Amino acid sequence: MSKQKLSKEKRKAKQKQHQRHAREERERQKAALTRDMEYLAELGALNSEKAFSEAAFDALYQSAEWRNEREFANLSFDAFEAGQSANRVWGEKTPPPEKIERMSEEDRDDLEFDLNSQALAPLLAPEWKRKLLEQMSRFRQRLRAERKWETLAQAALVEMSLRASDGDKEHDIWTMCMLAYAIFMDALDEYEQQAEAAEVVLESTQETIKGATLEEILAAPESHPAVQGLMQAVKSKPGLFDFFQRGAEKMIKEAEFAVWKGEIGLGLFTTAELEQLGSRVVNTMRTAGMDPQSEPGQAHQKIAARAAELIYDTAADLLDEMDTPERRAALYAKARQRLDELARQKGTAGAYAAGLRAVLHEEKAPSENEVFVYAFISEMRPAAQERVEK
Repeated sequence: MSKQKLSKEKRKAKQKQHQRHAREERERQKAALTRDMEYLAELGALNSEKAFSEAAFDALYQSAEWRNEREFANLSFDAFEAGQSANRVWGEKTPPPEKIERMSEEDRDDLEFDLNSQALAPLLAPEWKRKLLEQMSRFRQRLRAERKWETLAQAALVEMSLRASDGDKEHDIWTMCMLAYAIFMDALDEYEQQAEAAEVVLESTQETIKGATLEEILAAPESHPAVQGLMQAVKSKPGLFDFFQRGAEKMIKEAEFAVWKGEIGLGLFTTAELEQLGSRVVNTMRTAGMDPQSEPGQAHQKIAARAAELIYDTAADLLDEMDTPERRAALYAKARQRLDELARQKGTAGAYAAGLRAVLHEEKAPSENEVFVYAFISEMRPAAQERVEK
């Protein structure tokens, strides 16, 4: 018998051992949870599937009252991520005002809960779920010691339901757990407080420079009066600058993506440069065995990501070859002029342009600035498509 075969057999044996231990642990957990649910069992809550479901729903709802128990007091979501998730869901899925006006108060409450639950879902990462389940086990241990049988049974039922639901995308009840929902709402409250404080500070800071945007203030030198005013406000409210910074970074990323999609056109490159990039992209894709005409959504996710990476690297490499002091100065001058024009517009386009204008503060190599790489790719697409069709 070869060492390779023996090693393979040992790996299989170890894998089976791990599986057996995992199965035994699940059985042990289930037995412990079932014992802790004795109070509910005596009330008949486990006698039928319907009774069990009703008891589980009640326990999940009741769990909101455990938010301030010491086992859960330190559990939290990132306030900024919670706020951004809520803004996205409410922005995309809120019904028209006239429809909301026709709703009953109960229907409005249901709508609010449904939208917030959808905003909560992306934040329920495996690590966060693991922490909550660990704390739930500690909570049960204390309740058992304190002989609080009813709450113990409810906690055991919640934990059993969450463990059974975890990984089941079609029947995921984590967003129905009011304890998780209460923790999420605390994060939303913190986000709203930060947003209100940020708005007050920004308004006072903008008075220093008429029309200054958040991105321009953050990109300005430390000696700038607006920055000094902002820093003074930050000292009185810890965490506020981080809130500003993350908000600005998010907006700039969105603006750069808008350049990549062609929603913000800068018109920076010559026809010859675009044709050269188009030719290289087509050749690079074909060399890698990819169809230049395929859209990312038509390919496997990993293949699409690899294609996007190849295109980005190809554009960055060509920008490096093109980089001379004269060409760099011309690119920055033209980009700033175009963004200054767009920044006068109202709405998202103007805000995006102002944000992008701020990241052109330092004239580093164009290949190191995503604004130029994305603009190059966006402006190249028609030339590449024409070359493929030919």
